[in-house]
Amino acid sequence: MKRVGFILKVKQELLEEYKGTHKNVWPEMQQALRDAGWTNYTLFAREDGTLFGYLETEDFAKALAGMDGLEVNTRWQAEFAFQELWKLNDDDLSIALHHGSLSAEQRRKVEAAMARGELKAVVCTSTLDLGIDWGDVDMVI
Repeated sequence: MKRVGFILKVKQELLEEYKGTHKNVWPEMQQALRDAGWTNYTLFAREDGTLFGYLETEDFAKALAGMDGLEVNTRWQAEFAFQELWKLNDDDLSIALHHGSLSAEQRRKVEAAMARGELKAVVCTSTLDLGIDWGDVDMVI
């Protein structure tokens, strides 16, 4: 078993929110990490926003690859990205979130609004790779 440590930096003013979110990691995300080989995964935070992450795994590259593109991980990242974009949305632009765990009705509303050109941004997982027909897309990140 290999012990892996890494350092991250979170803006100090966002640290409490980051910690709060990570206290409530979805059970399916926790299971996905275990299935990918992440054991004894822990994050430690200093008041200045410096985080130290620790995990034990047989093969770190394999553990990382095991999470790459996994639906629960892309959904977690999409939720985070949407929340951050929403906080920055001082102009009250029409933005939306789209992923497979949202109700079919909610996904259809987002798809219809995008097709009508009403949305300025959609944060999504690969759920939008399903042949949805809408107008021009200016940028994919």
